[in-house]
Amino acid sequence: MVFILKQVSDVGTENPIVARLSMQFKDIFPFYELSDDKKEKISTILHADIQKRLLACEKIAIELNVEIIKVLQNLQIEGIKTQSGGRVIESPHIIRLEERIEAYLYNAKSCLRDILKIYNIVFGTNFSEARM
Repeated sequence: MVFILKQVSDVGTENPIVARLSMQFKDIFPFYELSDDKKEKISTILHADIQKRLLACEKIAIELNVEIIKVLQNLQIEGIKTQSGGRVIESPHIIRLEERIEAYLYNAKSCLRDILKIYNIVFGTNFSEARM
């Protein structure tokens, strides 16, 4: 039998998202009377779907936060830059802000849809629509 090891993430259990959705969530399972199959399905959703999406959200949020702080620091040091004798100002900006926020919101929305899958497993429901 051949084993293949590969790194699938650049974060480990020191990250609260990874710790809560993998290691610590397994400590909660004994309190629920669920079959091993259901526990495995829930673990897969938490690890393969929700965790991945939340880590993407976290990465976007951290990057944007760093860039916003830099822009604010530059504003404090240099003030608003002008051209043409003050008739034109250079507006502070964040590159690709809209696209990154859209990616953040898409991942957050997908997490909510994935949570619905867990709800269906735990409570035996069959909700399939995101809209009611």
